[in-house]
Amino acid sequence: MNDPFPGSDPRGGHGPHDLSGRPQDRVENGAPGASSTSEEGVPQVRTDASRQRPRRGRAPLIAGVVGAAVLVGALSLGTLQRDPAPAADSAATTTPTAPATPGSTTADGSTTAPGDTEALIASMQRREKDDPLAIGRVDAPVVLIEFSDWRCPFCAQWARTTRPELQKYVDDGTLRMEYRDMPIFGAESELAARAGRAAARQGRFWPFYDVVYGAAPERGHLEVSPEKLTAFARRAGVADLEKFDADMRSVEVAAEISRDLADARRLGAPNSVPLFLIGNEAISGAQPTEVFVQAVERQAATAQ
Repeated sequence: MNDPFPGSDPRGGHGPHDLSGRPQDRVENGAPGASSTSEEGVPQVRTDASRQRPRRGRAPLIAGVVGAAVLVGALSLGTLQRDPAPAADSAATTTPTAPATPGSTTADGSTTAPGDTEALIASMQRREKDDPLAIGRVDAPVVLIEFSDWRCPFCAQWARTTRPELQKYVDDGTLRMEYRDMPIFGAESELAARAGRAAARQGRFWPFYDVVYGAAPERGHLEVSPEKLTAFARRAGVADLEKFDADMRSVEVAAEISRDLADARRLGAPNSVPLFLIGNEAISGAQPTEVFVQAVERQAATAQ
């Protein structure tokens, strides 16, 4: 299978790229999350990672963590920020929010309408019957939404340690889990997001999820290529690998990723991962498992 992203960063694609593999200073103008077609004919997804930014050393990581804290604080106040912070992957950096407070006052003195924030968070819950990126009853009282990047080490940590502990709530009908792509670490992350969607089109999303996150290193970003992702797909039981390759390159898959990014922007999410919505609470980072257990039980009790 040919690499659809020639000229990618030999250091592993950590810097901002578009889906053609071009460095950020050659990215065409366009809103992040919009899709277009590269010179190689591969549909592109514009992400916030593709936007031009000055080099600031370690500052983006710090800003990303602060941005995540701002989102969590904003949700607890019934307000939302509009512009995401620079990209970062985050460990446990904040505590879960309390339910949104109707009629809160923002930093600029404006007041939100009662229920606006809760309505916005609720609108993130798709509850689509045939969603291959979701698990659990469509009418479950609690929905957990995961915004992740396949190459994020903290996303992998959460996938390996916390998600299995929440399965009991899925099994008893309490919890539904919905996955959202938020590829913020350049072309390789965007390629991995496409691969996850391609696996989903053959009903193997969650096995693919377990295989990829199970293979992630404890530190640093997982390095991926079309060949490596195909090997992951084979291990996950994806039967038709030619279709898998074609789906990775498809306009439809690009549009699905763009839809997830549009949700993140509409929410005002910081450009850091992982980020979770549980009911009307937001949790940023790979918090201890007990934080998620308590949030699920708290939301379930509220829903009764």
